[in-house]
Amino acid sequence: MGKTRTDDGLPVDRPSAGIGEKLASLRKQRGLTLVELAGAAGTSPSFLSQLERGTTNASIDTLRRIATALGVPMFHLFVDEPSALWVVRRNGRKRLSYPDSGATYELLVPDLNREMELVLITLDEGRATFDAPFSHAGHECDVVLEGEVQFEIGSRLEALEAGDAIYFDCTIPHRFVNVGHGAARLLSVVSPPTF
Repeated sequence: MGKTRTDDGLPVDRPSAGIGEKLASLRKQRGLTLVELAGAAGTSPSFLSQLERGTTNASIDTLRRIATALGVPMFHLFVDEPSALWVVRRNGRKRLSYPDSGATYELLVPDLNREMELVLITLDEGRATFDAPFSHAGHECDVVLEGEVQFEIGSRLEALEAGDAIYFDCTIPHRFVNVGHGAARLLSVVSPPTF
């Protein structure tokens, strides 16, 4: 099979069916016809049809115009959806634990190979995340969903109730204590992941 050329005449080894499928999917999600998208992107409907079917390729400039017309950044056309989008169902959450922790941790992201860690923390009444404050690299933001939680961060004590949030540098020794009645629940975002 010979070389294929893009719309600006540059040779490429073979058409990219993956980009074509992504373009067709995005176009349909937005309710656009080939004619409408082609007009907005400054290309012809027949060229766009060939691109969606994977029988031709487009230059970077053309892809940029199409992405702009679709309202997405151009890199989105090259992202593999299965690895970029995950749903974690309530009954499919991974449970995590630290030794000596009085908390239950449920991972709300698919795994720990991400840029951040999203965890649901449950603390029984009177329990603390740890016996003593500890530190680690990164930054953290916590939102109290239920109950009353005292955050011990360095020498500061901050009591937060449902709806309150706190952000801090994790290199400062910290721990959380449920000081209310009943269980407390927090949503915690940590970057980079610490588990």
